[in-house]
Amino acid sequence: MPTPPLAPQRPLERTAQGETRVDPYAWLSRRDDPAVTEYLTAENAYADTILAPRAEAAGALYEEMRLRIKEEDRSVPSRQGNFEYWSETDEGDQYARHFR
Repeated sequence: MPTPPLAPQRPLERTAQGETRVDPYAWLSRRDDPAVTEYLTAENAYADTILAPRAEAAGALYEEMRLRIKEEDRSVPSRQGNFEYWSETDEGDQYARHFR
């Protein structure tokens, strides 16, 4: 089994309201840093390797869930004060839209 990549610690001290915190992984929040991209690429490759034997089962599970999820849905409006609230989901949407 492959060894997972380990993110190097690069301690960063931050002081706020008189308290100092040390965050050894703050460097991972820098999206434009090539080292972050390199580390995330290694992490993704590790995940792909570990999950590869389960890819067929994951695909079957995904399809099973899609068959059970109603993609187009409208809730019944509920009145709260002077407003009515409801939600709608259309086919292909990842999230419901909420209305007032």
